[in-house]
Amino acid sequence: MPGPYPCRDVDILLAQSKQHAEHLRHTGLFDIRLVGGFITAQFVFAGWFAASSVPKGLWTTAALIVIDFVMLGGCIFVLNASDNRRKQVGNVLRNINSALGLNRPGYLPGGAIIPDEERTYPFWWYALSCIASFIAAAFVVLEKSSLL
Repeated sequence: MPGPYPCRDVDILLAQSKQHAEHLRHTGLFDIRLVGGFITAQFVFAGWFAASSVPKGLWTTAALIVIDFVMLGGCIFVLNASDNRRKQVGNVLRNINSALGLNRPGYLPGGAIIPDEERTYPFWWYALSCIASFIAAAFVVLEKSSLL
C-alpha cells in the first residue's frame, strides 16, 4: 500500500535519512565535547585543590568528592541518554535503507550498496574515561587532605 504521498515517498525517505545522519554527527561531537569538558574539569578541580589553602578536613574532603561524584553521575546520565538516542537513530537509518533497498545485494558486484555493519557505540569508552578521571581527582583530594 503506498504512503500518503506516493510520488514523494523516496524524497521523504532521503530527507529523513539526511536529517538522521546529521543528528548522528552532532551527537558524536556533543559526546566528545562533554567528555573533554568533564576531564578538563577534573584536572582543574584536582589542581585547584592541590594548590589551594582550603581547610583540608574530613567534611570538606567528603563534600568535594560528593560534588565531584554528582558531576560524574550527571555526565554519565547525559552520555547514556545520548547513546540511547544514537541507537534509535541508527535503527531508523537501517529501516530507511531497507525501505530504499540499499541493503540488498545486486546493485554492486559482490555486495549491497550499504552492507550490514556491526554496531559499535562509544558509550562505555566515554564513561570509563570519565570514571578514571574522577578516581584520579578523588585520589588527589584524598592525598592532599592527608586522609590516605
